[in-house]
Amino acid sequence: THRFYIGVASLEYDDIRLAASNALKAIGEKNYKSAKIGTYIHKCGVFSLQAMSEGFLLGNYKFEKYKNKKSEQKLSKVIICLDDYDNKELSLEHAQKYLANSVILCEATNLTKQTVNSTPDDITPKKFAKLSIDVADKIPDLTCDVYDERFLKKHKMGAFLAVTRANK
Repeated sequence: THRFYIGVASLEYDDIRLAASNALKAIGEKNYKSAKIGTYIHKCGVFSLQAMSEGFLLGNYKFEKYKNKKSEQKLSKVIICLDDYDNKELSLEHAQKYLANSVILCEATNLTKQTVNSTPDDITPKKFAKLSIDVADKIPDLTCDVYDERFLKKHKMGAFLAVTRANK
């Protein structure tokens, strides 16, 4: 068992998010397979927990699409202990709900990063439309409408057309 102590500037959500990301990087450099972390609920336990999980999930993002050798991720599990250092209560039900929200937000953010970091040849308008439809198909009650060039011209979306022209 090893202990790491990561400094946190404050218990504000952005600082918790950043500390979690830094913790993940420090732990990842040591090639550990799992980690367990305690919580400080502070103002609101569920938002502190969400900020911490976002730090882990967003901090884990790596853009390696064009690299020959991908980095190996040894850390496969992070356990967040709900026994708060301030002896405040946080129910498992609330924690799971906010962790699920965090996963959705972070997966969407990381997909956006992946898309933006890709070359125009890899994300053409047609490929982007397909990606958007595929994402929408996975989410209940979400629809995705894809329009053609005539629609864009009719609605005077010239700037959008100019950008997509370079990607054809």
